[in-house]
Amino acid sequence: MEQEFDEETKKEIIEYQNLQQQIQVMIMQRQQALAALAENDKAAEEAGKSSGTLYRFVGSVIVPKKKDELLADLKEEKTALESRRDVFAKQEERLRKRFDELRKKLEAKLGGGSGTNAAGSSASSESRSGARIKPKKPVGEGAVLSG
Repeated sequence: MEQEFDEETKKEIIEYQNLQQQIQVMIMQRQQALAALAENDKAAEEAGKSSGTLYRFVGSVIVPKKKDELLADLKEEKTALESRRDVFAKQEERLRKRFDELRKKLEAKLGGGSGTNAAGSSASSESRSGARIKPKKPVGEGAVLSG
């Protein structure tokens, strides 16, 4: 059953879809920060075990580094990566909150469940121009890595 939506509802559906995409981007960025943190921790662990001259990539060049300088650099990078991870997590939380609010609002507008599928997405619709509007499935909580 196709349903005609008013302009406000169409805008909300588009915002809903955009929020889904933004949440996915935040998840990817936070996962990248977590991977970089793990790599940083491993490098610091190995540097701590080593003695003598160590080497580090700077761009595409390998340069010698003293152990204490390298460990200080890694510690500074770790702080920056942790900050990035936290910023991504906060942004993701804010986006999820808005996403959930909008999902509930759309579900109420679209019949409180009769127009939704098991994933909570609204049924597809057709706009006046004939374009189909079909929200994607929401990003599940299981897609998030704990950090």
